[in-house]
Amino acid sequence: MTAAQIDMPHLAISYVNTVSAEPFDDFLAQVANEKVTLKVEVREPDGPFAAGEWIVPSIVGVFIVKSYFDGFLKEIGKEHYLILKDALKKLTCRFIGPTAPPVTLVAAGKNKVSSPNPRFSLMYSISLVIERGLVFRLLLEPDMTEVDASEAVERFLSFGAQLFDGTADIAAVNGLLGAKSYFGSVLFAFDQSSRALYVFNPRSGAELSAGKK
Repeated sequence: MTAAQIDMPHLAISYVNTVSAEPFDDFLAQVANEKVTLKVEVREPDGPFAAGEWIVPSIVGVFIVKSYFDGFLKEIGKEHYLILKDALKKLTCRFIGPTAPPVTLVAAGKNKVSSPNPRFSLMYSISLVIERGLVFRLLLEPDMTEVDASEAVERFLSFGAQLFDGTADIAAVNGLLGAKSYFGSVLFAFDQSSRALYVFNPRSGAELSAGKK
């Protein structure tokens, strides 16, 4: 699923049909609210991609659309934001960590290559849909601890909430000022040393982590 394919006002989940629906049923039950519109896409397994591992659709993708933050929270109250944050942390820990199933990337093209140990999880990602054609995508390392994964989610959601209410400090996310999107995505990651978000630069493969230029 891409930002251009999402036609819903609040939250969306896209996952491959080889994954059990049980974790998503739990997530949806927790965040359910008559004023919250949810979209669930169950898709066929993706084929080989002619792109880097940080660009391909993850097997499980969670999308939080601008409209969730942009005016909606004022209507429904911030209690639901806290519920969403808790539910998202629980869902994240189902797919990120030492016990998460490994995923190998197979690239398309004449000389196909595989990535047996991808830097970021191909199983799971979270995206903020800023507008059609642009998402901020949080990449998570597949073997992150539950503490680190939960903090990454916390900081990413907090940044989203601040971004849409006009209080975000863009300069606080290293590399975000002047960042370019790749195939419609600006790629975020979490520096486990500095406990801060940064923008990952796929062109160079280098990270612009906090405190490193």
